[in-house]
Amino acid sequence: MDWLLLSLVAARTNAIKEALAKAGLAGMGLRDPQTLSGGQQARLALLRTLLAQPRALLLDEPFSSLDGGRREEMVKLVREEAVKRKLPVLLVSHDPRDEALPDKPPYRLGA
Repeated sequence: MDWLLLSLVAARTNAIKEALAKAGLAGMGLRDPQTLSGGQQARLALLRTLLAQPRALLLDEPFSSLDGGRREEMVKLVREEAVKRKLPVLLVSHDPRDEALPDKPPYRLGA
């Protein structure tokens, strides 16, 4: 039974390390989140959400604190994970660039 638990912990640890690397946060897994920049904290929050295996994504301005390159990387990561897992996504944003996230035309409220 111990080997099963150890293999599950190892698999989870690997998933976390891979996610951190994808978000440009490799090697920062043990840092206190308060020591991270605002953009790093935003990326970490998105990763924690995705690693929790949600059945839907509810995102409120998730990319607003990210600079251009990191922003595009995180939009791509969230899009890929949502498509791969067939997750419904509700994204609240005032930024027209966020329309690139869904694989279908967005529904707009109060446009």
